[in-house]
Amino acid sequence: MQFSTESLPIAQRPGGYESALRDYFSAIDFSARVEVEAAAPESFNAGVERVGIGQMTGARHYSNWPHRLRAQPVLSAVPGLDFYFLRSGNVSFFSERGEIPLSAGDMFLLRSDVEFSSCTEQFDMVALGLPDSMMRDPAAQRRWSEGQKISGGSGFAACLGSLLDTAVGRHGELNAAEGAVLQGAITDCVLLLSARGPEAASSQGGLSSPQQEKLSHLKTLALQSIQLPDLSPCLLAREAGVSPRTLHRLFNGSGVTFRSWLRDCRLERCWMELTDPARQRNNTIAAVAFHWGFNDLRTFNRAFSARYGMTPQAAREAGRAGSLAVSA
Repeated sequence: MQFSTESLPIAQRPGGYESALRDYFSAIDFSARVEVEAAAPESFNAGVERVGIGQMTGARHYSNWPHRLRAQPVLSAVPGLDFYFLRSGNVSFFSERGEIPLSAGDMFLLRSDVEFSSCTEQFDMVALGLPDSMMRDPAAQRRWSEGQKISGGSGFAACLGSLLDTAVGRHGELNAAEGAVLQGAITDCVLLLSARGPEAASSQGGLSSPQQEKLSHLKTLALQSIQLPDLSPCLLAREAGVSPRTLHRLFNGSGVTFRSWLRDCRLERCWMELTDPARQRNNTIAAVAFHWGFNDLRTFNRAFSARYGMTPQAAREAGRAGSLAVSA
């Protein structure tokens, strides 16, 4: 769905924005009540625009006039995770944790099946539904059950913010393979940032700079051997000169297990090969899966479908037809 205030008569703009927001939330199984303060028609500028990056879908919301919003899930709402990035302005969220104020650059994680409300003077914000695979980590579920704020003040968060800004502005130019790569980069960054949050600090303590360097070295070695189906934590730890316990601690401290990280890396490479007609070369789906380290086709098909929302065969056919570009 897309909404443009330019398509409405000037006097109807505030009402049109309220209606667009209600329609948007209705499409994702939420009921919403929106109140926009009386605005001077000639200066009112607000809208809701659909955004898609890989399998992450959501919208950009913006308004230069104060408004309040209350959203409540209907019975059919499906549990998941929503990620909010405030590009500019200010927003205060109200959930089970109370008030959570956000300023430009801040990010917020919230379960998508909980009621919330917000108020703002003016803002430009992106909301994206995160992949279901991020909900499989029990530690992540505990951290995000009541909402988590991620400050945009660190250099790493600022880098993610710049990436999101560009991706939101040009998401319509991305093909499926590019969207999948960006999705993986964004979710990896979110996992790392959330692992440094206040609730994670007590159990994980985050990763120091030397630990991050060790983790980066481990990932580099793993990617060099990603095609080996028997690549294991013990094998990688021995090659890197660390204990398996240290390896697991470093990966867990970044917010993801070694096995899930390796699986996702392999799936991304299979996706890129299956959806790129220039790289398909008449290889069978099984050949692609085995080439990138999977040793069981049933496991591969199940993991691929869960991550990308389609079977490997469907992805390949859509890639050949050129129909996997993300549209605005």
